[in-house]
Amino acid sequence: MLRRLAFLLVRFRKGLVGESQRTCHMVPIPAADEVPEQLTALCGLVIERGTAELVTPGEGMPCEACLLCVPFGSSPTS
Repeated sequence: MLRRLAFLLVRFRKGLVGESQRTCHMVPIPAADEVPEQLTALCGLVIERGTAELVTPGEGMPCEACLLCVPFGSSPTS
């Protein structure tokens, strides 16, 4: 049986980077109940607390590197 993994879709908040750098990254849902200092996307990008916003699945341009790293059978969670 495959274990289903859950991810958050996040991108940098508007105004922090140029629009072309606001791709949607897949981040594993943190295990702790509190917001971590950093999130690490599947592509390896480290996102500092307070610099990201949640993205609804289907919204925005996906990070191609994150897509290539997604385990089979997993999906984003909104």
